[in-house]
Formats: sequence, structure tokens, C-alpha cells
Amino acid sequence: PAGFKAHCPRLLRLGQEIVCFYRDMEPHRPGISYSLSSDEGATWHFGGRLYAAPGAYAGWGMACGYPATVVLPEGGIFCCFHTDFREGRSEIRGLHLKTA
Repeated sequence: PAGFKAHCPRLLRLGQEIVCFYRDMEPHRPGISYSLSSDEGATWHFGGRLYAAPGAYAGWGMACGYPATVVLPEGGIFCCFHTDFREGRSEIRGLHLKTA
């Protein structure tokens, strides 16, 4: 067990750390989040939230998710995902994340 509730994970290695991007299934913070491990996945700590869902999950077909990532040549990360369905629509969003 990773110690966090998640769906549709995407793993990425950054140097000595592993980053897991995922649909956050914690009831108090639905959206897209990431957690980090510096011990090959034995333990994880919450890194932050990239997208805050507009409300509680209303079923799997309505939820955000499926983050995809790529390491950019200058060392940053590009992460894209789809937002929650609202009024029959969803968006594909992307974030350019800078690494420390």
C-alpha cells in the first residue's frame, strides 16, 4: 500500500525520487495530485494538488483523471489530464512544472 487513495497513477523518476501523479481519491481534496518517494516506493509523502475538482465525485464517468507526463529537455515536466465533466463537457489541461 502507498498510503494514499488514488486512481489512474502515472509514475516518473526524477533523479533519486519517484513521482506519482494520480486522480486524488481523498474525499477532502478531489482532483489531480502528486506524491513523492525517495526510498524506491517504500514510503510516500504528499507533494501537492495540480487540479482541484469542483466538487465531490459523482461517479467514475464524471471524474477527472488520467494524468500523462513527460520530462522536458530543460528539466521541467509537462503534465496533461482531463478535468471533471460538467454540463456534458470536459477539458484537457496541461501544466508546465519546474523541478528544483
